[in-house]
Amino acid sequence: MLVTLLAAGCRFGFDEISNGGDGGGSGNGDSSGSGSGQLDAMVDGSPNVDTDGDGLNDNVDNCIFVPNPDQHDEDADVRGDVCDNCPSVANADQANMLEIMVGQTADTVGDACDPRPNASGDSIVYFDPFNRASLGADWSVVTGTWSMGSDSVTSVDLLSDQRMHDVAVTAVDYLVETTFTFTGLDTGNVNGGLLFHMQTNNGWLCAVFHDSTITPPSSLLLWTIQNGAANFQRSGVDLANEAKVGDSYRILGGAYGQNRYCALDSMVTGTRAPVFTSNQFADGLPGFRLNRTTGTYSYLLVYGLGGPP
Repeated sequence: MLVTLLAAGCRFGFDEISNGGDGGGSGNGDSSGSGSGQLDAMVDGSPNVDTDGDGLNDNVDNCIFVPNPDQHDEDADVRGDVCDNCPSVANADQANMLEIMVGQTADTVGDACDPRPNASGDSIVYFDPFNRASLGADWSVVTGTWSMGSDSVTSVDLLSDQRMHDVAVTAVDYLVETTFTFTGLDTGNVNGGLLFHMQTNNGWLCAVFHDSTITPPSSLLLWTIQNGAANFQRSGVDLANEAKVGDSYRILGGAYGQNRYCALDSMVTGTRAPVFTSNQFADGLPGFRLNRTTGTYSYLLVYGLGGPP
């Protein structure tokens, strides 16, 4: 299912985002779209022309070739989400050269957010900035109470195993990203983070864990979810600073072949749990999970991973 940014998430294709500059993204609701392959930078924005027919003339349109009447710009870099090669990380220059510098072919993910900047074949396949009043058909609330508002989705109950899954993403090899903020912490062992390869109540969890009774109290952990519970820790790394209410984390987790990933801030330079190798839960849905915490998720971004592992 392909949907427009206003309806729910936004999907991107290889021919919809240029390798070098702006490129376009999807936005022609319910169709894959083929993108113009042109760059916004090639157009001298005209006050009398509306190239993409979205009701905004080119001189004020932040995505000239892709319809986006809401002009939503998650990272405030003056590039609209639907034609931004890093919609969650500000990169007004849209630089995409790191693969080329090591002799690879440039993929469609910008250097500022590319999880594998020295390997080609990756793409942005889905982005949901939560800029609407309700979740929409892409999302399935499994447990808990979730609300929309202020360009985010929030869980409001201090309950165990609060989950929602994104049923629109069907990729096997992918990395999922969000920015998450703790708004409440119960006592004892609590956590909040990302799900991937979820199959009903089973899958993988990459999350920030907190337990004030141990030292150090906070860590980044990769777990398997079985029957809705985080039962088996697979990989992890201690955090230097204790997690507290108001703290925000850019979390990335996912799978490529047998490799399972869990990281904060960046797959290259951020805090990263050791890669875990497993055939368990080889495909499935991404999503969010909180356990005895409340929190706010700013967006969901899914990178399709391709090329060499």
